[in-house]
Amino acid sequence: MYCLTRLYENLFPDTELISLKVKLFGTRGRLLTWGEIGFRHPGYEANRPYFEVVATHSLAEWRAGLEDHAVVLARNIFRHFQFDNPDEVRIRTQIQNLFQRRF
Repeated sequence: MYCLTRLYENLFPDTELISLKVKLFGTRGRLLTWGEIGFRHPGYEANRPYFEVVATHSLAEWRAGLEDHAVVLARNIFRHFQFDNPDEVRIRTQIQNLFQRRF
């Protein structure tokens, strides 16, 4: 999402609405795994062959709330794996690590 704001910041005004669509294919029967520990529980399995999540915000909103928007998108992705209540602190920590390039 950071690259999204950098890409468009010199092309559009801050009020321009920008949509991010993430579409994942080949997900049916896949288990959700994330990070070193991951979630390896049969209950966290996708039951559709593909899914997508979409977020639309103004360029200024994307820039101001990158971390918050990333958390919402992650939660929406997790829902497709039947994982409705993930630990938001863990999500936020992982996102902060990614944004700071600490893998």
